[in-house]
Amino acid sequence: MLCSRFLKLDHGRQHGRAYRTVEEGYRSMYRFYERTLLWVMDHRRATMAFSLAILLGTFLLYKIAPKGFIPSEDTGRIVASTETAEGTSFEAMSQHQQEVAAILGKDPNVDSYTSSVGSGGGVSSTNQGRIIVKLKPRNQLRLSADETIRELQPRLARVPGIRVYLQNPPVINVGGRISKSQYQFTLQSPDLSVLYSSVNDLLEGLSHVPGLQDVTSDLQIANPEVDVAIDRDRAAALGVSAEQIEETLYDAFGSRQVSTIFTSTDQYWVIMELQPEFQRDITALQNLYVATSTGTLVP
Repeated sequence: MLCSRFLKLDHGRQHGRAYRTVEEGYRSMYRFYERTLLWVMDHRRATMAFSLAILLGTFLLYKIAPKGFIPSEDTGRIVASTETAEGTSFEAMSQHQQEVAAILGKDPNVDSYTSSVGSGGGVSSTNQGRIIVKLKPRNQLRLSADETIRELQPRLARVPGIRVYLQNPPVINVGGRISKSQYQFTLQSPDLSVLYSSVNDLLEGLSHVPGLQDVTSDLQIANPEVDVAIDRDRAAALGVSAEQIEETLYDAFGSRQVSTIFTSTDQYWVIMELQPEFQRDITALQNLYVATSTGTLVP
């Protein structure tokens, strides 16, 4: 009874152009499928041989095709992250970086490179650096990016005082974080003491895992530092405040802008600090004098 209400008589009904076009396409596919099915049934041996060839080709492609999460591809670029001991000065880091850059520049597979030292661009301290290496075009008979990395690693490992981490950057950077390796593992803990000890344990364990190399951490907590304790009673007796002592230390070992020189086309900041040889020597603290409120210098 419901069918009599909803179904309409379709015999003799004229359909529109769109309907006829879709219907004709469907009938064409049906006729094509019918012809191919009849051909397959008439050539069963050839069909089975073709199916077997596809199966064997699938196994072959499975073995030779890259199977990583993001397969390594040669984009003509290599990223080198460099690192020296914590507390290394900018001058010493620059010297080590130049030794690494000289080796890269002499490699026949390298076209050019850009070297940077210090914080910024994924680098967090002065004991770290980064080198962006551009490889020569493939038509100049160079090695691939991965082969170039394997060829450079033993030579760069012989440079004393610095470690170099080479990686072929993936086409898609998952996570967007720049690091010294392609794969990263993040540790988090509300207890800093537990976190610091766990990092060392994890590094020790991963270093013995076969197949892993250049295992490292971005935890920087071994930087040399000096704690200065202020004798407030003696400082008060000499007329020196804690703020004046802090300002003097910052003037000596920080980077304080004390003036600006203006020219017709540019301006230059004047930075006051100790000479580099005194900044690296803790005994330089004995040569500092603090100005009191009356202008007297107190050692």
